[in-house]
Amino acid sequence: MNQASENSPLATRSNARGEQQHFLSLIFGTGFRPFFLAAAGYAVLNSLLWPLVDHDYVYPLGNRSLLGPVELLRLHEAVFGVLMAAVAGFALTATRFWTAQPTAHGGWLAGLFGTWVAGRAMVLSLALVPDSAVPPTAVLVGIQLSFPLLLVLGLARPMWVARYTRGLPLLAVIAGLAASSVAFWLDIAGFEERFRLWPMDHLLMAEHLLVLLSVVVGGQMIPLVSRERLGDPGIQPAREEDHLALMLAAAAVSLVAASVYLPLPSETGKVAGFTLIASGFAQLYRMRTWGTLSALRVPMLAVLHVGYAWVGVGQLLVGLGWLGLDPWYIFHRAYALPLGTLTLGMVACFTASQTGRELVATRAVAAAFVLVQLAALALLLPVDVVLAWPKLGYTASSLLFGAAWLLWLLHGAGPLTSPRPDGRPG
Repeated sequence: MNQASENSPLATRSNARGEQQHFLSLIFGTGFRPFFLAAAGYAVLNSLLWPLVDHDYVYPLGNRSLLGPVELLRLHEAVFGVLMAAVAGFALTATRFWTAQPTAHGGWLAGLFGTWVAGRAMVLSLALVPDSAVPPTAVLVGIQLSFPLLLVLGLARPMWVARYTRGLPLLAVIAGLAASSVAFWLDIAGFEERFRLWPMDHLLMAEHLLVLLSVVVGGQMIPLVSRERLGDPGIQPAREEDHLALMLAAAAVSLVAASVYLPLPSETGKVAGFTLIASGFAQLYRMRTWGTLSALRVPMLAVLHVGYAWVGVGQLLVGLGWLGLDPWYIFHRAYALPLGTLTLGMVACFTASQTGRELVATRAVAAAFVLVQLAALALLLPVDVVLAWPKLGYTASSLLFGAAWLLWLLHGAGPLTSPRPDGRPG
């Protein structure tokens, strides 16, 4: 009798419902699980979809008049879709440790995740609907603004309770990203024509903010993780170099923002360029106590060190661009190197540590780290000009980025969707 009742359709449905609830409680128990899965999955979609759209393989209605160049839309989703999801996953989980206070979880986390999904769905739908079906600008801005604002509120509450003031730069960067997103969509809708800006300016400003965040977070996390993994107590941040690197990076972003958004003399842009170059050298010099040579032998550490080195190189190249020393106008793409490398590296390392796995890269994950380097270089190098093949670098970069994230997703989906093997929460 008992066995028959256990095998009844009602009992089967009840067990399935219980397993589903357990799975959802696991996924939405901590911020890094849903957002890292979303970042990886959407990185694959964003990298592979837009080249098809751009070559007219996918574009049944084609709202080109609103969206402009497809490369612009791909960059928007790389920044506000993929990178913002990774930032959210890291910030929500790290803030819980920094403050010893709970951050968004359960239904609140699911709702926050839903606002991110709504923003991505809106952008994808704009590529497929005619102009007459596009919602009002206020709706577009509201949907895009809801996620970063709710994220800031979700992070600010535990910081306020714990009086954790060191998290304020993180909140400021996310708020700046929200402002850049709003400016982008107002520009798309034609509200900023009097400022003589174009949507790419706002996306590049967002990239500057994300690089600043990499300087703040990476400068603390990378030497710490390297010291623990390599067992070398001599690996540690250098305080004076850290302060110099942080001040120059913050000054560079401030000068770039002032040059872009304020009616200042053109010389301000040159000052921004020189400051970016100085900051680039400071980031590279900062790494001298991080044990980089030893870390390069460990793929999980190597991707972090190489990614941070690209921060310095990227700032050097962007600074040269601000000084007018960019004959092919490609140095504005230089941040693809640090942001692409560090995002994948941080997601991989953070996933391993938070799910109780060893900080060891499989061959597939190591291959993903190599592919993301090739993807960024394909975007940066002037292959289009040299080979006279329009959009070759852009298309190759998209496919390589997609392949890199797909390789990692095939490896990382398991840990992100299963409990820790040691039975601890997280």
